Amino acid sequence: MLGESDEAETLAEEALGLAEPGGIIWPFVELGQPMADLLERLKDKDIEGDFIKQILTAIDTAGTVSPDQSRSVRGEGGESPDDAILLTMREQEVLSLLAEGLTNQEIADKIFLSPETIKRHIYNIYQKLDVHSRVTAIAKAQSLGLLS
Repeated sequence: MLGESDEAETLAEEALGLAEPGGIIWPFVELGQPMADLLERLKDKDIEGDFIKQILTAIDTAGTVSPDQSRSVRGEGGESPDDAILLTMREQEVLSLLAEGLTNQEIADKIFLSPETIKRHIYNIYQKLDVHSRVTAIAKAQSLGLLS
């Protein structure tokens, strides 16, 4: 909001508060450098600091990843931006349901997708986390802060 920095900061704070619980960063990333500048000002005020750092990292790397990947969350394990684990929102949802112990069919039923699509999401999660089983995927996701 040009010339309305106080109002822009207030609205950005509200948006951050709504987006942070779900790890939703893409709307911020989409706005690019102007949003990064605004977030830097908010970070200086210590508002949603860790979440802002995740968004700023995603904005910095947005030129090197696809929009689907940029909609993802980054682990909180302190890795460098180059080592960030980027999961799409759907992959994050599937991972959370895996952690609940649901089968592929139960996940498919719960989020209205086919079991084959769930299988593909799980494969992608395994690739991104560099694991080969549900147990190790869940353990690694927890250690990276991808699961609460």
